[in-house]
Amino acid sequence: MRFNKERSRIAWLPRRKLDVGFNALSTLPSEISNLTSLRIFFALGNQFESIPTVMGALPSLYMMSFKSNKLTHIPEEALAPSVEWLILTDNKLTTLPRSIGRCPVRKLMLTNNRLGRLPDELAQCRSLEMIRLADNRLEALPAGFLALPKLAWMGLAGNPIVA
Repeated sequence: MRFNKERSRIAWLPRRKLDVGFNALSTLPSEISNLTSLRIFFALGNQFESIPTVMGALPSLYMMSFKSNKLTHIPEEALAPSVEWLILTDNKLTTLPRSIGRCPVRKLMLTNNRLGRLPDELAQCRSLEMIRLADNRLEALPAGFLALPKLAWMGLAGNPIVA
């Protein structure tokens, strides 16, 4: 299903939180970029196969969730440079974009995807405190990843790395 502005429940007014969950969406309108004060975005249970690049244009975005979609790809330019919480659980991701290393991400939820490896740039996420990687296909972690200064919790169950 494509996003239909006329039928949408979104009012194009300044807002800090936007929840478009369970709407069978697969795209977002470019006008989302006008929500410059948007801090929290939830798209739970939709049909997205890729995170729309318009998300990368949101300067205040703090938390972004595309949990339980059909994600197979994240474009390099789709991650907002301000995102600290990234929730991508229950998708079909096999890789992450290298641009994740430029994000001040603190919490990263990636459980139940198809990740075979993580980008080396993830070791540049010096603010990372928690990462959930259970039920993927990981065989190794990026060099320097375990030395991240704030990393306090990591879930790896269900990966070949712990077999």
